[in-house]
Amino acid sequence: MEANLEKNEDKWFFPPLAGGVEQGLSQGSIDLFKSTDNLGRESAQNCRGAAVDDSKVVVQYKLTDIDSSFFPARNDYLKRLESAKKCFEEVQGLTGDEVKRIQDFIKILKKETIPTLVISDFKTTGLDGLEKEQSGRYYRFIKSSGISAEQATMPGTYGHGTDALMTFSQLRAITALSQFKSPTNDESFNKLYVGMAKLCTHRDLKTNKKTQSTGFYCIKSEDSSDWSAFRNDAVDKIKVPFKREENGTDIYVWGFDRDEWDIKLAMGLIYAFFQAILEDKIEFEIYKDDNLLYSITKQNI
Repeated sequence: MEANLEKNEDKWFFPPLAGGVEQGLSQGSIDLFKSTDNLGRESAQNCRGAAVDDSKVVVQYKLTDIDSSFFPARNDYLKRLESAKKCFEEVQGLTGDEVKRIQDFIKILKKETIPTLVISDFKTTGLDGLEKEQSGRYYRFIKSSGISAEQATMPGTYGHGTDALMTFSQLRAITALSQFKSPTNDESFNKLYVGMAKLCTHRDLKTNKKTQSTGFYCIKSEDSSDWSAFRNDAVDKIKVPFKREENGTDIYVWGFDRDEWDIKLAMGLIYAFFQAILEDKIEFEIYKDDNLLYSITKQNI
C-alpha cells in the first residue's frame, strides 16, 4: 500500500460522501461526553492496558498555548471551515447556530496561539501496530470505533476515546505523535503522526463534491480510496511543538476550553481509576503550562 500513497503534508483528507449520510455539527457520538470528568476516563483508559512489562504508567495533562503554525495544514483546514460555513448558509433558515459556531472555529484558528491540551503517556507501548492491523493500538484508536475491549482493574473501553476528545476541541481536531517498539526490532520503524477531525459534511476544495464528516491529516492514496499515517522518516519532516524522547503517545486536543477543567479532570480520574491508583499501576499529573497543579498517586490519593 505504501508505494501507492502520495504525501499530502499541506492538506487534510476527508473521504468523499459517496452516497453516505450528510452529517452536521451535532453528532451523537461526540455529544455523549459533555462532562469534563469524561475527559480523564476516556483519554486514559487504554494507557494501563498498554503498560510495558507491567510497569506503572504515568499520564500527564498539560494545558498550554501553542503557536497556531503548529496546527497541521492550517490553511487547508481554514478553507474547509469556510466551505462548511457556506454549506450551512445555503440552507439558511433550516438550521440553528451552525454558521456562528463555524465562524467561532475560524476565529480561533486565525489567532496567533491556540489553547491546547496535550495528553502524554509514559511507560507504555505507544500506538503500535501496522496500518491495517486491526488488533493494534493504532488501528483501534484511529481507524475503528465502538469495538469493546475489557481491561483488568480499568473501566471497559468501547472504542469511543476519539469521540470524547473531540468534545473538548473547539476546532473538532486532534493530532497524535507516538513512538513505539518495532515488531521486527527495526529501529527505523518506531514512530507515527496522524491527525483526525470530526467536522461536518462540506464540499471538497478540489472536487467540489460533498465529503464525509470525519477527516484525517495523513498520506492518502492517489485515487482517494485509502490513507496512511505518517510513519518513521516522514514524521521527522512534520513540525511538532514537543519532541518525544521515549516510547508512548502525545495527543493534542486543539482549541481546548473548559471552566474549572483541572479540578473536574482530577475528580474524574480519581473516580475512574481509584483501584488502579491504589495498586500503584497508574498515576496522573495535571499542568497549566509548566506549573504542576495536581499529582495523583498511591501516596497522596
